[in-house]
Amino acid sequence: MFTDELNLQNHRVPCTLFCPLCDNCTEDEWHVMFDCSRTKQSWRITALLSVIEPWLQKYSNIQDVIFDTCCVEDWVTVGKIAILMDALWKFRNGMVWNGEKTEVEQIDMRVTQGLNVWISAQQQQPVMDNNNIEAKWFSPLQNRLKCNVDAV
Repeated sequence: MFTDELNLQNHRVPCTLFCPLCDNCTEDEWHVMFDCSRTKQSWRITALLSVIEPWLQKYSNIQDVIFDTCCVEDWVTVGKIAILMDALWKFRNGMVWNGEKTEVEQIDMRVTQGLNVWISAQQQQPVMDNNNIEAKWFSPLQNRLKCNVDAV
């Protein structure tokens, strides 16, 4: 799911195996998202640690945690978790690639802003144009092909 230092080293990219955030543990996706002391602070400050903890005790891989959380939690909580995980990964990458140090409060602010934008987008009603003419399908001219690009 994520490219971590172990995967990079397997491809002969020189880098450390230690977590760039806490510099204590071997980095893998589980550690970056859940076990690192810095990321645990983010889960706590965003009030999501209590939501995610039962899944962390039940599973040992990140995909199962995400899947079950999405199946059980409400859409706002799932959105907040997704935004936090994205922010944590960007926090990690900013540290690795640019040496940026992000405070937990900045991550919380990013999650809050992202969640507000996301909720607003989910609640927007489409603008209806009363002058719309109903679309109607016409068969293509003889010896021509017609491709429907917006089909699901």
